[in-house]
Amino acid sequence: MSSTPSPDSADPSMAFRELAEVEIWAEHTEASGHPRLYVSEEALDGPAFSVGTSTRNGMHQVVDIAPRPTEDHPRATPPTEAECAVLRSVVRAVLDLVGHETGLARTQVALTARGPRIARLRLGDAPRDLSE
Repeated sequence: MSSTPSPDSADPSMAFRELAEVEIWAEHTEASGHPRLYVSEEALDGPAFSVGTSTRNGMHQVVDIAPRPTEDHPRATPPTEAECAVLRSVVRAVLDLVGHETGLARTQVALTARGPRIARLRLGDAPRDLSE
């Protein structure tokens, strides 16, 4: 059974609300000078993946995608090619949205029945483990 959500079950308005939340977070952290770490307040179901990127002049290069074990999915498995395409797309979109122009980032994405959701996003120094 694939963990990729079906188009019929995805709610686009949820994704837009989440992206708006991330955009507000980016504006706030830019103004406040706080560490650039976003953590979703929503409990996310579905397999999770950690996506590492390197950005130069606004061009985001995905450098690694790693499965992350969760309570619901303790046996993390590598993503399929279709899941990799979704992960690359959503991560690049969110990095564009927050105006990330240069440097490293680490994004944790859950592939839920409602579509991909950003669980965590760390800009700048991006360690592999986002649970710190």
